[in-house]
Amino acid sequence: MSVFVVDTNKTPLTPCHEAKARKLLGPLHIRAYGHGCRHVQNHDKNGFPIGKPKQSKVFHGFQTGDIVKVTRPAHLKNAGVSVGRIAACETGNFKYSRKDGTRFDTSYNYCQAVHQMDGYSYQRGEPCA
Repeated sequence: MSVFVVDTNKTPLTPCHEAKARKLLGPLHIRAYGHGCRHVQNHDKNGFPIGKPKQSKVFHGFQTGDIVKVTRPAHLKNAGVSVGRIAACETGNFKYSRKDGTRFDTSYNYCQAVHQMDGYSYQRGEPCA
């Protein structure tokens, strides 16, 4: 069976056998992070939970763990375009971390969602530590 493969420039290559396509793409490593939950809520006198958790998980349309593209204007300290994972806060100032390990705060106004958090991390090629 032949499959279609695209290169890094998004141009289609000649259809090849699926085994050869797997070698070209490399393995897909999936790591489970979980969806996260907030258990803090009110309790009755016997310790049983009453009502719902006190805090929402989604702020300004983003959730902790989302992968976003941040476009920061030139007048800000970390100007430019980069892609990374965020930790969402109710105030709208998100903690943003890039793949190289650098972290900074950014406003939700500069964020554009690339991948909504689904509890997993995906990576092609060799797994990183």
